[in-house]
Amino acid sequence: MSDQQLLSKSVAAPSEPGHHRVGPHWTSFFAHLDETVVWLVDAAGMVTYASPSVRRWLGHEPSGLLGKPLELLCHPDEALAFVVALGRCTAATPGSAVQRLRTADGGWRKLELTLVSLRRDALAGGMLIAGRDAT
Repeated sequence: MSDQQLLSKSVAAPSEPGHHRVGPHWTSFFAHLDETVVWLVDAAGMVTYASPSVRRWLGHEPSGLLGKPLELLCHPDEALAFVVALGRCTAATPGSAVQRLRTADGGWRKLELTLVSLRRDALAGGMLIAGRDAT
């Protein structure tokens, strides 16, 4: 099973079979996804979790992103579209976007993002964003 298939199964909508809440056991799972960058953001859009793979793909230390708005990594020409895409997501209707995200050295890397609403999940209370290299 690919990283993306495992990830999709782990964040299934509450009404779907196999649904699991995002908690410490899932963030441990996300840490082992090498090809997928995973962020959890709260209702205000602040990063509450960044997977270790953010270091590989974007060069950022995961802890350095905590408490910062994820859209600050978006290319200025695409940041508004990213925020709109996040707002349109529901638990039943995940979204997607292709975004250029800022790398630690000031460059840009294009990622294909899957956006999953976990706003109603008591543990997550926000959004799960999973990205794969699209360059």
